Amino acid sequence: MEWLRVDFKTCYLGELTVKKTIVKIFDDDSIEVTGNFELVDDEGNQWNHHGKLQLCRCGHSKAKPFCDNRHAQINFQSKVRVN
Repeated sequence: MEWLRVDFKTCYLGELTVKKTIVKIFDDDSIEVTGNFELVDDEGNQWNHHGKLQLCRCGHSKAKPFCDNRHAQINFQSKVRVN
């Protein structure tokens, strides 16, 4: 048997599954990204994360690209729906 170490978990290669990426846009709030993904800037630098993060949508976060909940302070309102 071959073994592969991935993200601090040991998996048998024949049974290795990859968690899909889900992007959820919350009403009046942030964008949540979960799953197997990379977050990189325009120069290709990668942010460390553990498979789940909240991204700023209001534009007022002091921790961009991450959400710091300032949307609540500024009464950010946006409801996005699939057409």
